[in-house]
Amino acid sequence: MLKLGYDSVRDLVLGSALLGCGGGGDPIAGMRILEEALNNRVNLVIKDLDEMEDDDFIATAYFCGPVGSYKNCKRKGSLTYDQMIKAINIFEERFHVNISALYAVELGGYNTAIALKTASILGLPFLDADAAGRAVPELAQSTIRIFGKELYPSIIIDVLGNYIIIEKYSSIDFYENLSRYLTELSCGSVFIVDGVLSVRDAKRMLIRGTITKSIYLGKNIRENLGDKSSIIKKISSLINGYYIGGGIIREVDLDVVGGFLEGTYLIKEKKEVIKIYVKNENIAVWLENKPLALPPDLIILLDEEGYPVINSRIKEGMSANLIVAKAPDLWRSKKGLEILGPRHFNIKDKYVPVEELVKRLNL
Repeated sequence: MLKLGYDSVRDLVLGSALLGCGGGGDPIAGMRILEEALNNRVNLVIKDLDEMEDDDFIATAYFCGPVGSYKNCKRKGSLTYDQMIKAINIFEERFHVNISALYAVELGGYNTAIALKTASILGLPFLDADAAGRAVPELAQSTIRIFGKELYPSIIIDVLGNYIIIEKYSSIDFYENLSRYLTELSCGSVFIVDGVLSVRDAKRMLIRGTITKSIYLGKNIRENLGDKSSIIKKISSLINGYYIGGGIIREVDLDVVGGFLEGTYLIKEKKEVIKIYVKNENIAVWLENKPLALPPDLIILLDEEGYPVINSRIKEGMSANLIVAKAPDLWRSKKGLEILGPRHFNIKDKYVPVEELVKRLNL
């Protein structure tokens, strides 16, 4: 068991934002809600799955919505913690399950933080595991689905005050479309509780150790922020990644469509042009029209100071540094690639591991 303090929550948010690949929510907001919890003397406790009973049940709680804002749409309010807690209580009562802990649906500056904050308010531990090992754009992209487990039962709440209980969905696409439609109606995000697992199943279906890994990465970033000459390469080394180089962001073409921030932008470095495709997160990258990293592998942008760049904040003329790294092994399985591989995103390039692509390009 690990109890977090001010430094460790900052490290968690920084490290999870790094692994969020440009998505996963706003780390400034994530930092704020966790510091508020500490200011209010709320215990933020991380537990390993081995510290739980195998027959305990766990779930995930998270926000779903674009990392940017809808155009010509005024946000209709925001959800309160009381509503989030009520959603979990309704879930337990409706589906006759006692939730013993929460886990993160993904790694990201806000979605990891909100799951931890929600667990703490309920007096529950937060597990050192998540269902992605990075941030992912779609609800379907959960590691539990690699094992044939679906996300239902579920409860979705929006800022309009609707509580939608789902015993079973007809398809994962319907579930995704319903959630995104609700985000458009409220011009923001919806809060979801789903992914109920026994701890026994979670031990094989989730990616373990990712919360403490995020804290470790964040600590190293924080302690090296003053060293501009080496921090980018240091971060790349910590995640066993490949530092490709730095440049200026150009031709930003990103827009919120269908509940996702989607489009492309370029990084121009000397005479070379790097193109990145975004669907909330950085999904694929090409160097001079040749694939450099394809989903599910990680594409991470850092600013000159070493802070992760969030896609909703990308602007023309920004300086950025590009790192690519391998995805967790579960995503590289046959089923994992079906869910989070190039074909799923209608990318014509066949998946090749990033380490092979880097070698081909002599980088």
